[in-house]
Amino acid sequence: MTDHLVTIRTYWNIVEACRDKSLLDEASIKSILENEYSVMMTPHLADPSGIKLKVKSSDVQISLEILAPNVD
Repeated sequence: MTDHLVTIRTYWNIVEACRDKSLLDEASIKSILENEYSVMMTPHLADPSGIKLKVKSSDVQISLEILAPNVD
């Protein structure tokens, strides 16, 4: 069975999204930000669903634990 990508957080602020992605990177957890460029370049036209932080399904639990102290 292969891992699929799961959205674990949604942001409307690129700084917060990049901060959390960096925390996962430091823990050697691969992640992606979806819609980051559209939100940065054309915020008035951006997808109203925001910037999505995604990780492999097998990394969801540990990722949420790492990010738990950063819930605003």
